[in-house]
Order: sequence, then C-alpha cells, then structure tokens
Amino acid sequence: MASVGEHSLLNKGLNPGLCSIGIRIPDSFFIRKVVELFGGAIALTSANISGQLSTIHIDEFSALWPHCAFVFDGGELPPTREGSTVVDLTIPGTFKVLRSGR
Repeated sequence: MASVGEHSLLNKGLNPGLCSIGIRIPDSFFIRKVVELFGGAIALTSANISGQLSTIHIDEFSALWPHCAFVFDGGELPPTREGSTVVDLTIPGTFKVLRSGR
C-alpha cells in the first residue's frame, strides 16, 4: 500500500493530495485490447469533469480533448449514466463500498 506524503509510492500527478488511486477493470473488449497493446496498465481519468454526469458519447467531452494524450472512440455506451461501483480497499483485509454502480 502506498504511504502518505513525500514518501508515497504513487506518482504525485495520479491523484493529487491523496495517497490512493482507483483501479478499474472495464467490461469492454475495446479498452481491454487497448491496454493489451500498450503492454500494461494505463493511467487515465474519467471522460467528464469531476461532479458532472458521466459521458456516454465521445462528443460530450470534446472540451477535454486538448488535455488528453489520446482520445479513442469506442462507440456509444449504453444509455445509463450510472458510474462504476467504487470499493475502498485501503485497509488490508477489509472493504467498503463507496458507490454502487454498474
């Protein structure tokens, strides 16, 4: 587990001010193939500004494109805007569901 502060094992740019990160394993052939072609995990953000609705179509986050190294169009997502389930695993041997989702 990463430690807090200057001795954190995490790159400071991944989640500024926090000593934890989220790991997502998507149920998407397309993005799993992109990860495979890159040869490992990819650090990325959600395709929306924090606190705003999740996007389901590439055009909905076009304002963020200039800040992205790559933008992939994997097609339109199902019409639900429900986010992923978020589980906190920062305490060894325990878990806490922070957000229920799809």
